[in-house]
Order: sequence, then C-alpha cells, then structure tokens
Amino acid sequence: MVVSKRVRFILSVIPLVLPMLCVAQSEPHHAPKQQTDFDVETPLQHPVVLPSGALNALKTSKLSANILRDCAENDGIKMDQIPSSWFAASWIELSGGQSSGLVIRAQHGCFLGAHITQFWLLSKVDSNYHVVFAGRADAFRVLSTRTSSFRDVQLIFIMQAGAQTNYVTFKYTNGEYKESGSRTERPYDN
Repeated sequence: MVVSKRVRFILSVIPLVLPMLCVAQSEPHHAPKQQTDFDVETPLQHPVVLPSGALNALKTSKLSANILRDCAENDGIKMDQIPSSWFAASWIELSGGQSSGLVIRAQHGCFLGAHITQFWLLSKVDSNYHVVFAGRADAFRVLSTRTSSFRDVQLIFIMQAGAQTNYVTFKYTNGEYKESGSRTERPYDN
C-alpha cells in the first residue's frame, strides 16, 4: 500500500498533538475574579440571577424581616410578593470551598438613602441559603482574612462629603457575624 507523504506527516504529528488537546480540555474553566467591594452606585461586576431559595431566605430571616416588611407595606404588597428585582446579587467564595455565598445589594428605592443601601451576605450549604449578615452602609467589602473559615466582612460609612470614612469589621463567630473592630480615616487631615 502506498501512503503519501502528507498522510505520513499527519499520522506522525497526531501522537504529539493529541496529549496537548486532552490536557487543554481537562483544564478547569475558571470563573471570573470575584467582586469583593460593593457600593450603592457602582454596577455589580459579575451579577447573577437571584435564586428563589436566596429570595426565600431573605424573606424569612430575622436579620431582614423588619426592613423587608416595611418596604412591602410601603409598596402595598405582602412579604411573599416581594420580587427578586428588588435585589442585585453576586457570587462569592465565602468559606474555603465548604460554602459558597451571595452578596446581595438592595436595589429598590425603599432601601436607599443618600449614598447608602442595605447589604446581605448569604451562605449556601448544600442547596439551602442562610442569611449570615445584614447591614446598611455606603459600601460593603468582603475581606481576604478569615475567622472560623468564613471571610471577614466590613461595612464602610463615608461621612462629611468624604472628609471621614469609618470602617467597621465583622468576624464570623459561633454561627454569626459579630462586630470585631472599627477604624476611622480622615484623608484631609494633615
């Protein structure tokens, strides 16, 4: 049987190329970098659709019941009618692979103040969401430091037209986030 030079070349290259293709296919597809800084005015970098389980967790959590009830009453609806459009969500790796999470920012006008809104942090274990933090501030930050394997978080309050910024840090202890410290910066003081 006569085999052309072209066919012999292709047959000789396949064993060299095939392993590279297999490795490339097995490489994990990395998700985009997680957003860790959130504020009321900047669009989320990687928004996700708010899962119905997360919306239900917000509606039933003691950490958010009062503010959600007040907003629903102001809009003339019942708590169970609160739509997901009231919120924006972004995925976050919360607990070292054990638990993923969602940072949720309120979008509806009843939550908004002068450059301030409501933020929630939800932990997802198995298929269940749990509200583990709720706070109202100018900004919310998920820190790289951890306590009890959960990421530490920070509420940021910008005051006096930026003349003073207060940072309040929270750490996860005994199943909930508790305030662990604060600091104030005054960038215009010399």
